[in-house]
Amino acid sequence: MKYINIVVFYQEEYEQLVKIHKDEGILLFELESKIEAIESEYVQVVEDRKRRAEEKRIREEQIYLMGRAAVTIQSFWKGFKVRQLIKSLKKKKKKGKGRRK
Repeated sequence: MKYINIVVFYQEEYEQLVKIHKDEGILLFELESKIEAIESEYVQVVEDRKRRAEEKRIREEQIYLMGRAAVTIQSFWKGFKVRQLIKSLKKKKKKGKGRRK
């Protein structure tokens, strides 16, 4: 009798453990499915962040280059205007000298 009681006890415990294992297996499957979905979203977010950072870097580089181009154009324009002014001043000096004589 004692042996039968022990066997029955362990059989019940085994059945409980099997049920727990089955329930946890189902839960594990559900959690793994959720993790796969979250991981795919995470990968998309990371790629989106990288793409946005690259776009921002390109925009900043373009702004920098446009600024340098504007400075170059302005310096050439200013030099041109100064040279024009110098030429006109030289012509006026020559005309002015000739009249005084």
